Amino acid sequence: AAQQFLAAIGVPALLIHALDDPIVPGMAYKSQRWADNPRLHPLLPAQGGHVGFHGADGRPWHLETISRFLAKMSAD
Repeated sequence: AAQQFLAAIGVPALLIHALDDPIVPGMAYKSQRWADNPRLHPLLPAQGGHVGFHGADGRPWHLETISRFLAKMSAD
């Protein structure tokens, strides 16, 4: 499990995980103490399945989300 490494992450990191993922349970992400490492930015949508981040128009919304995150981090 990667949880043991989260506290050591030293750069801003966006973590995207759908809570209804049938392969990787969302409970692990819900129980994580995110405030312990302010560099971690969790985005935990209720739906998305396993790598299924598609908007109503069928386009993958995670690509734009990641782009905005990186732009914000580079501006700070």
